[in-house]
Amino acid sequence: MRDLKSILLVSTMMAAGVASPAFAQVAAAEQAPSDDLMEIIVTAEKRAERLQDVPKSVDVVTGDTVDKLNLREFSDIQQLAPGLSLDSKEPNTNSITVRGVGFDPNSGTQPTVNVYFNETPLDTNSAFRSLYDIGQIEVLRGPQGTLRGRTSPSGAITIASRQPDLDKVSGYVQQTFTTQDGINTQAAVGAPIVDGKLAFRIAGLFDRNDAADAHNIRNGSDDGDKTRSVRASLAFKPTEDLTFVLTHQFMDNYTVANPIAFSVGGSTATPYLTPGDRVSLTNGPTEYHYTGNVTTLTGELDLGGVAINYVGGYQQISNDRVSDLARGGSIPNYSQMQYVNTNIHQVSQELRLTSQGRDFWNYLVGVYYDNVNSPTSVNQAQILPFALSPTPMPPLSFGVFNVGIDAPASIQDYAIFTDHRFKITDSDLIEVGGRYQEQHFDHAFNQTLSGPIFGPNPITQAGIAPDMQKGISGQFTGSASYKHDFSRDLTAYFSYGRSYRPGGVIATTAALDQSLLLYKPEKSDSYEIGLKGALLDRKLRFTLSAYQQDFQNYQAYTGSYLSVSTARNGIPDNNAAFTFNADAQVRGFEATLAGQITEHLQFGVSGTYNSTQFKNALAPCNDYNGDGVADSVGTPSVPMGQQVAFCHLNGRLSDQADWSLSANFEYDVPLWGNNEGFVRGLVNYIPKRTDPFQNISYSDLINNSLFLGLRDKDGAYEVSVFAKNLADVSTLTTRGAAQVDYSYYASGYAIGTPVRPREFGLNLRYAFGQ
Repeated sequence: MRDLKSILLVSTMMAAGVASPAFAQVAAAEQAPSDDLMEIIVTAEKRAERLQDVPKSVDVVTGDTVDKLNLREFSDIQQLAPGLSLDSKEPNTNSITVRGVGFDPNSGTQPTVNVYFNETPLDTNSAFRSLYDIGQIEVLRGPQGTLRGRTSPSGAITIASRQPDLDKVSGYVQQTFTTQDGINTQAAVGAPIVDGKLAFRIAGLFDRNDAADAHNIRNGSDDGDKTRSVRASLAFKPTEDLTFVLTHQFMDNYTVANPIAFSVGGSTATPYLTPGDRVSLTNGPTEYHYTGNVTTLTGELDLGGVAINYVGGYQQISNDRVSDLARGGSIPNYSQMQYVNTNIHQVSQELRLTSQGRDFWNYLVGVYYDNVNSPTSVNQAQILPFALSPTPMPPLSFGVFNVGIDAPASIQDYAIFTDHRFKITDSDLIEVGGRYQEQHFDHAFNQTLSGPIFGPNPITQAGIAPDMQKGISGQFTGSASYKHDFSRDLTAYFSYGRSYRPGGVIATTAALDQSLLLYKPEKSDSYEIGLKGALLDRKLRFTLSAYQQDFQNYQAYTGSYLSVSTARNGIPDNNAAFTFNADAQVRGFEATLAGQITEHLQFGVSGTYNSTQFKNALAPCNDYNGDGVADSVGTPSVPMGQQVAFCHLNGRLSDQADWSLSANFEYDVPLWGNNEGFVRGLVNYIPKRTDPFQNISYSDLINNSLFLGLRDKDGAYEVSVFAKNLADVSTLTTRGAAQVDYSYYASGYAIGTPVRPREFGLNLRYAFGQ
């Protein structure tokens, strides 16, 4: 039954830069040892250190960059980081892809890239929200198998909010108006309560816009998105050696996101639609409501030779969705409504002991724990296959029944980790680390079927066998690196990392063989070599890296619902999506170049190439013409004697393109007094690509933005006009196979997410004390 499987998988998983170097903000010198104010300071390895000294690929988007480019949403970050894809099929179905290794929240697996807010794990759906009052965002590429939360094979993204200043008053007010009915108001103020000891910072946001600007020609609704949020932080430094920072954020978001339909090849359905039409055909509403409370607490005790760090977090999230599953609108005036609620309660804690200032050997030892509960409830109408209904076409009181689902899910993670650095010479550093992580899971999928067809006694059944509902998995992972400094401005490194994702079971209402439902644990080994440097008296900076990652039992996901025949008679009687295992390999390279060409002109260019490939994978697929190649064209069918078709895959792991580029520039012109004019631009390019599971293609994408404005040289104010998606392209960023309504009726349309339409805007900003 369409979408039911994804509900449990999402709940189970929940329980379970940058590319704009020209805009990189100078970090405060006191954050880490540095005598160069142009150094970028990061905490990618749980220590504040120069980006130049980190033996791995790290991109940085500073709060200054977020402000200058008017980045109002988390997904905007991908414009700055080639090889990073932040995709939203729906407001509560978000995925992150790095180095061509993708993740779909419907897969039930753990993410390939984890997100952290103020160093605490953050639910992916909570991350894909509005940005405001940001300190810094770091994109860590490659396996995270030693120092961070749950292990992940492709990377991590850390988001740090601006912190209270113990010594001065600071803040800002920013107002943005756009032609997409956009109003974005944000403000922050912070000040010492007791000088040097106690300080606060309060920030707030109101945002309204037209979302994807879709119009539903059946029910008359238009897309819309509204967000309200407030964040309060308190910094307390009772002694010179002890510091605490407490932050709480509340966010409320309501979205109308009509699914955008477009005609598939060979379809005779009317009207004929393209993604650029931004038209929806559902008869029922599609609405989402998110409410989130996130609290973080960090503490540091400096004991001289060692430091003790604590990081704690708590999340209370509610996600509600009301949607019409008949997205192709194949039967006018009829809907298949689904109501979904997921509540997330997560507690995480981490304690670290880190040595400081040793000449030869520095160490880090830590423990980690998290507990996530994410029960999901579903209520939806389900249609009997028309061939089994008393009459051929709904609405039918007999052919429609109700499906109710209760899907409790909980996960506890326990980990101990350590990292050691050995300074062999003044120029050579060896680092080794290890982590043991154990996961305890408990989930279920209880389904109730009711309606006239079942008489007075509803049917209750389990979608996960009792012996598969609970389990424990554990694994050792780790990392190692060697770094050589040719000089302060030229560093070479080699790094190795191992990652792991536990296996599991997918839940489905379809009566499928157990062999189709189980997926094995995944392991990967990654190797990276890189070079970082600065030239021309540090006016020009560059990074180069090349990598290879070998996957054993990579956890892949078909991405779309496939036709299945539970009776093995060749006739589809249900839909299901599958998580399956396959060996795979990833290879690629990344490069950035940024600098100050003249006193008034700065630029940044970055690019990535990755080759991801299955190794003779046998994958569930749609193969309607029986040629062994994935397709979704023609009459839905399944090979006789099978419950689903299989195809051999030797192509890419995801629909991410082989390569991509991003470039930006800023040119300023001195005017009167302390004022200057400026023009800045941003462009990113993604070439044509193909979905390996559906054999469907995406057009190439070029997305560009331009800003013109006036500002104070010291940042006290800025007034700018801008255009985003200047070329007004409507290229799809996600898309599904041909939409089959009611598990049977081919609508002639597919559903996709195009780039947001062209947007012109005015931005006003006033800042003080920053």
